[in-house]
Amino acid sequence: MKRSFAAILLFGSLAHAEGPLFQHKESVIQQEYENVYQSIRQALSNKGTATNDNALSGDRGQYISSVTATATNFPATTVFGDILSMPLTPGDWDITAVLAFEPNGSTSTNFTIGISSFSGTSSTGLSNGINRLTRTLGSSGTDNTTVPNIRFSVFSSTTVYLKYVATYSAGQPQAIGSLIARRPR
Repeated sequence: MKRSFAAILLFGSLAHAEGPLFQHKESVIQQEYENVYQSIRQALSNKGTATNDNALSGDRGQYISSVTATATNFPATTVFGDILSMPLTPGDWDITAVLAFEPNGSTSTNFTIGISSFSGTSSTGLSNGINRLTRTLGSSGTDNTTVPNIRFSVFSSTTVYLKYVATYSAGQPQAIGSLIARRPR
């Protein structure tokens, strides 16, 4: 029978009781203290950082990012592509995507970005207004957009992708993108 830590504190005087009802009292109390100790140890091992350095890998507050080094051509008009990817280890992650669009001589009407765990030309898993945003371009054509803080709960190591697609003609637009992830817990 599992006892709560509070019950042990409230009824700690039972540790001095005797008789068959209490013959295993010491092992039960010891086990409960061990359970509490392990819970506290786990919480402290996930502590993050208390200064201006970076949290360790696996700790709360861990920060990772992936950024394109140079402007990258969009895939063919209306075809999704992956401008970059970022590996994630198991746990919860808050991920933000940013993409800067440059017409590069093209006639462009809009572009879409999204965060997905599916690679290639697929738009699988993208949901408008949640992890997918579309921008209609003005006369200058240059624009940028952000998909802010989408939660990814990762069971085993996986890769997430910054997806992008544009509707354009007469040239090929380019983009620079980034994915930023922080472990919130």
